[in-house]
Amino acid sequence: MSFRKKLIALTLSSALLPLILLILYYQIASLQQDWLKSLSYSVDQTALLLGNEWKSIQVTAEAFCENPIVQGFLSTSPSQQTKNDQIDEYGTLNRLVLPYYKNDTIYALRVFIAEDKFYLSEQITFFPLEGQPLPAAPSVSGSVSAPYLQRYKNRAAEEVVSYVKPIPAKNSVNKMAGALVIDVRAAALKESLDSLKGDEFSYVGLIRQDGETLLSLCDDGCSPPLPPESGTGYEPENRVFLRRIENTDWNLICQLKSNVRGLLFPLSANELWIGLTLLLFTALSAGFIFSRLAVPIGSLIELFQPSHKAGASSMLKDIRSSVEGAEQVLAERQRQIILRQKMQLSLLQAQLNPHFLYNILDRINWLIRAGRNDSASEMILSTARYYRLALSKGNDEISVRDDLELALAFLKIHNIRAEHPFQIHYILEEEAADCLVPKMTIQPIVENCVRHGFPTDHPSAQISMDIYTEEDQLFISVTDNGVGLEPSKIPEILHTHTSGAGFGLFSVKQRLQLFSENGLGDIQIETEKDKYTTVTLSLSAKRRL
Repeated sequence: MSFRKKLIALTLSSALLPLILLILYYQIASLQQDWLKSLSYSVDQTALLLGNEWKSIQVTAEAFCENPIVQGFLSTSPSQQTKNDQIDEYGTLNRLVLPYYKNDTIYALRVFIAEDKFYLSEQITFFPLEGQPLPAAPSVSGSVSAPYLQRYKNRAAEEVVSYVKPIPAKNSVNKMAGALVIDVRAAALKESLDSLKGDEFSYVGLIRQDGETLLSLCDDGCSPPLPPESGTGYEPENRVFLRRIENTDWNLICQLKSNVRGLLFPLSANELWIGLTLLLFTALSAGFIFSRLAVPIGSLIELFQPSHKAGASSMLKDIRSSVEGAEQVLAERQRQIILRQKMQLSLLQAQLNPHFLYNILDRINWLIRAGRNDSASEMILSTARYYRLALSKGNDEISVRDDLELALAFLKIHNIRAEHPFQIHYILEEEAADCLVPKMTIQPIVENCVRHGFPTDHPSAQISMDIYTEEDQLFISVTDNGVGLEPSKIPEILHTHTSGAGFGLFSVKQRLQLFSENGLGDIQIETEKDKYTTVTLSLSAKRRL
């Protein structure tokens, strides 16, 4: 090859090199974004799993505190009972506690009662309320302790986290008749953290809002990272993910390993821009040299003979094959992560449903004993309909008509047990009835109305639902005439994992966004204090093909 042809080939190679490197950079950047989305999804699902696990503990506590046997025990004066009556009563209560130990997550269940009821000095299930500090200060919604070592009966000591729930007096919700303490095995919470840690994270932990560390898993030599100043999300500078845990005041914080970051970020931002600037300068210089040489067109044609074209084509095929292989590996990894999270959530649902079913069966038992057989029969039919729709043959997406019927079955179960039943009104547009929604979309909203819209008995409580479509969107509006919300709290409820009045709304919004195309899923809240609250869901109007 002549000197002139070699010079031309060198000049063209210098001009093409920045273009090839730029294409590779954008391919790597695309893979990086997909990889971060996959990790973010894993962190979100673990936060949801931990929140739901703690919800099951709260459901257990509420079922125990609201049990008529417990209420009757605490409201009966010992002076009205014989010694045998007292012993029989203790035996009944102990038998009531035993089923809770079938949950492997629970290490112990303790009931602290007033001194005048503590007549057997048993200190196995029951303990005196006075003179013994509780693991955490009791609050109406329940409180959570820091981890500590607990030894119970003759079992080995274990690290536990305690949930403390006050038991209100029968005739006065402002007076505490006792306290329930559920000791949860810290190892059960660590299992969820361990499943997330894997090879990508050097640190995974739970911290309180005030910064106190509850539980953590970390590599040797690592220290807890600082939470992002921007709140929940991902902070690239320190490689930190932060998510709030629903139903608690905890945060899930995760930090990527530095060597993992190096595989995807071989250059810092400054180094990358300097390199691209030098490559651009090289390309411009090559173009200038090429124009000054005034290479004949014939020489260019001679240079790009079929043999050269075949070599360039082979190089591009190799690049494309490498990129496609990396994409396939990432897609398979993301599929495995999603499958693992679905299996965990399915297991969690199997753990949660028995608590709800126990409350219903307990209520049916008392209806039958009270001679209200018609009400008991009606509750059994409503429960069967509720579970038939909740299971829905394993489908994750069901029609709006079925999801509405599931919410109505939930309300009917509640109305049977309520002293003043809710008045329920709904309008279902015909075109909206066959649209698909994630299963149990409406039920958490109406449950919020029942639990938080009416904290006290309300003789004229109403819940109204309006479901309709506009263009390619589906709208579900739920209104109650309860106590309303402070407007200043709405942004916090919609954008963070919170307990109290915002229970579940953040998770519902995430499900709607995952379900809807282009992230169209959203929740809007309109409220006026002591008058009403309206929650409106919007999502893509999908129909089964």
